[in-house]
Amino acid sequence: MSTKLLIAGATGAVGRRVVQLANRPLRTLSRSPQPGDHLMTDASAGLEGACDSIDTVFSALGASVALNAPESRCYREVDTAANLNLIADARRAGVRRFVYVAAHVGQGYAHTAYIRAHEEVVEALRGSGLSYTVVRPTGIFTALDDLAGMARRGFGVVIGSGEARTNPVHPLDVAELCVDCLNSGPLEISIGGPEILSRRQIVEKAFEAVGRQPRIWSVPAGIMRFGGKVCGLTNPRKAELLEFAAAVSVSDGVAPAAGRRYLLDYFREFTK
Repeated sequence: MSTKLLIAGATGAVGRRVVQLANRPLRTLSRSPQPGDHLMTDASAGLEGACDSIDTVFSALGASVALNAPESRCYREVDTAANLNLIADARRAGVRRFVYVAAHVGQGYAHTAYIRAHEEVVEALRGSGLSYTVVRPTGIFTALDDLAGMARRGFGVVIGSGEARTNPVHPLDVAELCVDCLNSGPLEISIGGPEILSRRQIVEKAFEAVGRQPRIWSVPAGIMRFGGKVCGLTNPRKAELLEFAAAVSVSDGVAPAAGRRYLLDYFREFTK
């Protein structure tokens, strides 16, 4: 049976769930070795041949949003370069459809390097001639894992006042939407979780999950921006991540509540 679906970023929070949900022959592509993966050792390397015999490409390929991740290159060098190469190979191989996970963009953080890296890929898809859907989640629950760890240790942090609102979403909700779009779908679709929370309320959910009283410190966004500039001297990825965190944490970012799983339940499961 010929391979029909390529899943790029198959070991990430969304990608591995798409692997589990996709009911069709598939090929996987990732930057870490897993059984059955096509190993991509360098995200910026050419990917010619990856899309041979492929009908549909799904990509959630990109550098981590964890502060302690080993990757130090900027998001454009990793996320943008890899996905542009993948789009080029999809066109060469005659791929029918491409589904790409970008980000829900709010006005207050659209200027950040992290967002610009994803939007360059979106622009390439628009001009590619491929049938495509861009899936735009708000913050995925896994990006909040560090909050649960901090709550266990008895403290939490918000950037700015903590009043900015968003509706983060479970990676499985995002994966289910992506799978629904593999055959057809709108050009772009945003997805958020079922409850709109302030940044402070998100941290409070982490404390509730571990059964501790909230102790929350507020860090001025300016300190995060300054920290990002210092990090930029040695670690461009971390610098861009801190820039994004400073901007997104003080801006509203609410998407349609298409997700159905709740953050408190996720934190409780994560902290077991």
